Amino acid sequence: MPSMLFVSLLSIFLSFTYCAAFPTWMGAPGSTSIGNIVPGAAHIEVLGPYLVGESKKHLSVPVVGQPGNLTIVSNEEATPPLFFINHNHLWQSINETAIFPVSLRNVTTILPGATQVPLQLVLDTKHNGVKGGSWKWRGTRLHYHHGAASNSGIFYSCPLEDGSIGLFLFLQG
Repeated sequence: MPSMLFVSLLSIFLSFTYCAAFPTWMGAPGSTSIGNIVPGAAHIEVLGPYLVGESKKHLSVPVVGQPGNLTIVSNEEATPPLFFINHNHLWQSINETAIFPVSLRNVTTILPGATQVPLQLVLDTKHNGVKGGSWKWRGTRLHYHHGAASNSGIFYSCPLEDGSIGLFLFLQG
């Protein structure tokens, strides 16, 4: 018959082994990705008439992980970054320790009589630019609302002075 000490040690060892086998998240692999940490994070695919037949494009910045003007990037050039909406703000997941907000900036000169002002999408380390708006998904389209005005899910790509392509929206009420 085994000694009481042996049975006690065996039960402690088996309890420790059993408890140590529980994963942090149910079904998670040994290493996690930002997609597991931020529920609902997804790539934003860019669609447009001039993109038909080309490789898939997505929303990104020229230098992944760095603030800058949002632009259209080919899936072949870089892995699409993950975006999500939280508290009506659009965010980009950089890694497990950094999340940057997407801001809208008026970077144009307003001409007399202009009824609409283009707003540029910029990834920054803090919210800058237009205040008080909200981002929403409507089906597969990303909408921005500011009061009664909205972009109706339509974005424009335009060349910038430095030769890169910027993304803009117009608010219509």
